[in-house]
Amino acid sequence: MNSVNLIGNLTAAPELRTTPGGASVTDFALAVNEVWRDKDGNKQETAHFIDCTAWGKNAEAICRFKGKGDQLAVTGKLRQDRWEDKESGKNRSKIKVMVETFTFTGKAPKAGQSASDEAADREAADREHNKRQFAKQDAETAQAHEGVPF
Repeated sequence: MNSVNLIGNLTAAPELRTTPGGASVTDFALAVNEVWRDKDGNKQETAHFIDCTAWGKNAEAICRFKGKGDQLAVTGKLRQDRWEDKESGKNRSKIKVMVETFTFTGKAPKAGQSASDEAADREAADREHNKRQFAKQDAETAQAHEGVPF
């Protein structure tokens, strides 16, 4: 099974591009933190920088409502791109996440704080996207369990 779930912070503001065929696409990187304890019990932490690609409405929403440093949760599949380096002639490869779904995450403004119009628009889009995403997942779950005797 090829499936990956990540929560991380955007390393740069995503930029929307359009293919010659008219499809929307964005490439971005997520900084994903990993925390563990070493053999002596000391807390260790490192960041992994994971390249991601989103297409269509996903790309448009991410570019419209997320910026550098914003947190984002993505679900997708790993894909390995392969090519020949033009300068050295050596074969190269890179693994990235092809985003299938995403969820806007991060901290909401504290009670009593006034949000800018942009932040309010972002929150509304977050809620709408998440509502559609959960409805889709509920429908898929119901379909998967159809006919199961419990």
